[in-house]
Amino acid sequence: MTEVFDCKDLRDALMKGASLDDPRLRAHVRECEGCAELMAEDASLGHALAAVPAMPEMDLSGMLAGLDDALGREESKLAWLRNRSTTARIAAVVGVGVLLVLVGGAAKIRPDISAYPLPRLILTVVVYLSLVGLAAVIAFRPLYQKPVPRGVLYALIGVAALLPFVVASMPQAHAHIAGTPLGNGADFIPRAFACFRYGVALSLPVLVLAALADRGAFRIGVWPVLLGAAAGLIGTVALELHCPITEPIHLLLGHASIAMFVGILALAVRVVRKQKA
Repeated sequence: MTEVFDCKDLRDALMKGASLDDPRLRAHVRECEGCAELMAEDASLGHALAAVPAMPEMDLSGMLAGLDDALGREESKLAWLRNRSTTARIAAVVGVGVLLVLVGGAAKIRPDISAYPLPRLILTVVVYLSLVGLAAVIAFRPLYQKPVPRGVLYALIGVAALLPFVVASMPQAHAHIAGTPLGNGADFIPRAFACFRYGVALSLPVLVLAALADRGAFRIGVWPVLLGAAAGLIGTVALELHCPITEPIHLLLGHASIAMFVGILALAVRVVRKQKA
């Protein structure tokens, strides 16, 4: 019985530098497309591949041990939050944001609440909080899902950062009420800075929590700007419920600028971390 050559026999012959002028080998090459490519042009490809040094054997046990160490370190760095479900992480960030709004805004409700147009206030609060929720849903979406179109991401960042300026530029909600701060004249800068500082202080915990709950978006592109601007809206919402000053110039400087500032701050943090990495 005639011995039949196969792919392994051709490989062994190439590796050993043996003669390739064997009728059995040529018969196999005529039937095997892959081996025919190796033998084309005086077996130039086959000889070239045979000359490639063998890859060193991989230390799989060492690799697994390193992976275990890395996972152990990850568990020690608050990975518990990132390992929660998408719904749980969104609920945590939005829930903390709403809690801060209640503590920083509703619990210290603006003294002019009886004169302020209630539909306007409710609509503003609902729209801002909806943007926060939408940003969290998009930022925390599972990585296996289709990426968010860049245009949608930029549009959402633009709305979150610029809408407060549009709201602040609207006609004054009501005239000044006696006994409430004016927010202009000599009080303009101190009052505006006080509101800005108050809003940023309420926004930063949300931004930090979002960064801890994030599974990678915070380290990529402009995603930090979205999370930062959304966190900044928490401070703006709280001020809508807390601050009685209705002067547009005060609202523009002390309230509307918060979302943009926190968004830029988040991006700056990402850039610094990337440079240090």
